[in-house]
Amino acid sequence: DKTVEVMERERPEVVVLIDYPDFNFRVGAKARELGSKVLYYVSPQIWAWRSGRIHTMKRFVDQAAVLLPFEEKIYLEAGIPCEFVGHPIMEEMSSFTDDKSQARKELGLDADGELVALLPGSRPSELKTLLPIYLESVRLMKKEHPELNYVLSLAPNLVREEFEELLSPFEREGITISSKSAVLMYTAADAAVVASGTAALQGVFRETPLVVLYKVSPITYWLIRMIANAKYANLANIILDREAVPELLQGDATAPNVVRVLKSMLGDWDRNNEIHKDLHRVREMFNGKRPTLRVADMVGSLAGWPA
Repeated sequence: DKTVEVMERERPEVVVLIDYPDFNFRVGAKARELGSKVLYYVSPQIWAWRSGRIHTMKRFVDQAAVLLPFEEKIYLEAGIPCEFVGHPIMEEMSSFTDDKSQARKELGLDADGELVALLPGSRPSELKTLLPIYLESVRLMKKEHPELNYVLSLAPNLVREEFEELLSPFEREGITISSKSAVLMYTAADAAVVASGTAALQGVFRETPLVVLYKVSPITYWLIRMIANAKYANLANIILDREAVPELLQGDATAPNVVRVLKSMLGDWDRNNEIHKDLHRVREMFNGKRPTLRVADMVGSLAGWPA
């Protein structure tokens, strides 16, 4: 209601909608009613679920700015002017070092030896589900590869004391626990085990070989499979339309499977090189794009401002 009040009072030339479709669809419809141009940035992932929403968008969206390369074609074919502008994560990552030695120094880690980064996600439920799998994976790996080093990410939004029971066994295994940026950890690491989500995309953009885990309650997983259209969990795989990044989903998200994939990534040079090539190919699609500036230009064009 407050948003509508402001729009009715200010009569903006352009309304920029960002993500949150359930809220923004109502705002967009009102903007069109008031005669404002509408730019949708971070458009809904209609390719993943509820694809029919694109027909609703067509009624009020003047232009869409999408984050993923294949999304552009979907919107254009539906009759919505659209441009792939790149991903803001790439912009955020540009402020971090891409030097492995420097990243390890900033994390307080040894400069030598192979390093595995463990990223269990940022939701409490993810930690409770995945940390036991991570811990068992480390213990199994240590039996065959005691020389490996590890760093465990604790997302900055999480309070360590609330997870002490889950985290303390990692410290007893000699594992560093850090709340510093996941980007640093990917830069420092030779391989990573990561929960499906934003952090996994950061790993792809850093071209770090990774295995993605996703595990939820059986009923939640069943519901997701019922409504989701995507074949893969990781965006790199969705972009390439094949499993370039290993995925361990639900019942396959086990410590023995994590160990099997890690050993392949670290011990098989051909496999490691193949993963690097695939990740580089994905990164190249986003290189050189500056979504923030491009979206600003698109706003100006819709408003009719001088270039």
